[in-house]
Amino acid sequence: MIHIIHHTHTWLSKTQIWLYNQIRFLPKNVNSYILCEQTQNLETFPMETIHSKRDWSLLRYNLKRVLKKLGLVDFFSMVFFTPDLPKCNILHSHFGDIGWESLSLVKNRNIKHIVTFYGYDVNMLPKTNFRWRRRYTDLFK
Repeated sequence: MIHIIHHTHTWLSKTQIWLYNQIRFLPKNVNSYILCEQTQNLETFPMETIHSKRDWSLLRYNLKRVLKKLGLVDFFSMVFFTPDLPKCNILHSHFGDIGWESLSLVKNRNIKHIVTFYGYDVNMLPKTNFRWRRRYTDLFK
């Protein structure tokens, strides 16, 4: 069995049916888990395993907000705050900025990392905020 964690901002806006179809039509030997900041439209895009910050306790949620404001939050802290997240073979970050946030988990564990860019993360972020050029350089290393 292959276990993949799909990391995205929101699961799932109505304009992202393509992402839902990408995941639900994976082969039967693939178990998919969703890690996201928030959920929307769960009645339209159901998944068995979704881990979102809305499931965290208020204390853990507020601690994550403080860490994020200090620039210290990364994917490792998300996993720390979500202790029931399963072990995986592959981390698939949907969008480049999520891929950068996921770097520490990939560096500290023996898992493969796939990052898929879809639009704003390639065309807008590096042009409007130059720190993303440096961050993407780190990501591509």
